[in-house]
Amino acid sequence: MPKSEADILTEIFDSQRQLTKYYLSKLKEIDPLKTYTFDGVDLNSYYWIIGHLAWAEYFLIVRSCLNQKMDAPEWLKLFSIGSKISDSAELPPFKSVLDFFKLVHQYVLENAITLTDEQLAMKNYKALSFSGDDSVRAIFQHTIRHEGVHCGHLGLLCKINGIATV
Repeated sequence: MPKSEADILTEIFDSQRQLTKYYLSKLKEIDPLKTYTFDGVDLNSYYWIIGHLAWAEYFLIVRSCLNQKMDAPEWLKLFSIGSKISDSAELPPFKSVLDFFKLVHQYVLENAITLTDEQLAMKNYKALSFSGDDSVRAIFQHTIRHEGVHCGHLGLLCKINGIATV
């Protein structure tokens, strides 16, 4: 039986997640809150990147594509688009962020795979639009691309720290 589009999207998303986890595993000896400045531009810590990816997956897939809710932690909002970590005292332990990062992804893999082609073509539940497309499919595709961008940031943090990735 041929794979459904939802099968393919979740497979690609999980493949992207494996690469994200690979780069993250290379950074485990580096302080997760450490930030860097390049040419006057502040780069995000990998702590923020993982929290942001968890927030994005929850907001974009769970809420916008699936119209579902899961038990999301209150601190998740600290990682929304455009957020900056200003006070480390307000932050949860990195392990909590990492645990939710894993939990939300597992939830998405188990639930998004059930989307039909008709559901993928529907308007998403948060009225988001990318390149003029407000379908669930477009939001799902954007989420995969979004993770790839931040995965590249993790790769850059590896290089900055002299960590071989190849």
